[in-house]
Amino acid sequence: MTQVISGGSVRLGSPPVRIPSRRASALRKQIIPWLFVLPILLINLVVIIGPSLGAIAASLTDWNGMTTANFIGLANYQRLLSDPDYGRALVNNLTWMSFFLSIPILLALIAASLLAPIKRGGLFLRTALFIPYVLPSVINANIWRNLLRVHKSIKSRAQGRERG
Repeated sequence: MTQVISGGSVRLGSPPVRIPSRRASALRKQIIPWLFVLPILLINLVVIIGPSLGAIAASLTDWNGMTTANFIGLANYQRLLSDPDYGRALVNNLTWMSFFLSIPILLALIAASLLAPIKRGGLFLRTALFIPYVLPSVINANIWRNLLRVHKSIKSRAQGRERG
């Protein structure tokens, strides 16, 4: 026998079970997703927006990175827009950016759709397609790691004086 008591709880012969109200349920559905997104938003704020605002502030100064920054306002932008090579450089950069953002994604989607039905050897093919994206980053990281290690630098290795 089920008995509904005032306040929205149900008694089934055991302690009352609280049924959440529609308002509390709707509130949970609106707040909980934001709690999951909040950490990445904070990281985004610190890592991307903070340095971007710093760069904008630095662009409004006459500063070489070593001396005291002198505020000059929009003079850097006026000089940039009056440069005859700026327009061509901007178009070139936007063209390259559009190619390198769209074509690899398009090719990856085509390759994924072609490899999806393949069961035998599909893992090998996916790995073979993935390695060219990963390998340059790994090589680049190793080059910089070796260049920046003083006691194990490329020069000392070539001369046979490697320490530690």
